Amino acid sequence: MAAVCAARSPKSSDASPARPSASAAFRLLSAPVAAVPLLLAFVEAELPGAMDTVTALSDFHITEPAFKAFYMIFTCVFCWGALVFGSMNDEYYESDEYRNAGGNGTQFWIYQRVEEEEEGAREELWRDELRREIEEKVTEVKGLKGAVKEEELV
Repeated sequence: MAAVCAARSPKSSDASPARPSASAAFRLLSAPVAAVPLLLAFVEAELPGAMDTVTALSDFHITEPAFKAFYMIFTCVFCWGALVFGSMNDEYYESDEYRNAGGNGTQFWIYQRVEEEEEGAREELWRDELRREIEEKVTEVKGLKGAVKEEELV
């Protein structure tokens, strides 16, 4: 027997019998557990003086077309609600309390306002730089005129 087991598992170097795998052991242990409801049914049927029980199924079964119709109606009602309630005006977002900062309800006004502020700041910096350049040119021209007058006098 040991030789047969060793032949089945070529990886094992000794001739000891192979152990069953963990899944096989689990199957062996779970088999009695799975049979418990069946055994209880047999025991209950064989008890002397036991009352007869009537099993009433309480599961509610619907046909496949009814199932599809139900979910089709559910989907249609959901889409209708999304369209109707999504297109309604909201009193809060239309009020001055929400829009007093200049909003138009699209949330893009925030970015437009920031862009306008940045553009204004860039224009102001450009004007200041242009003013400095003009002042430098004016001082250079005045310096050149003064130098030309001195040369004429000399």
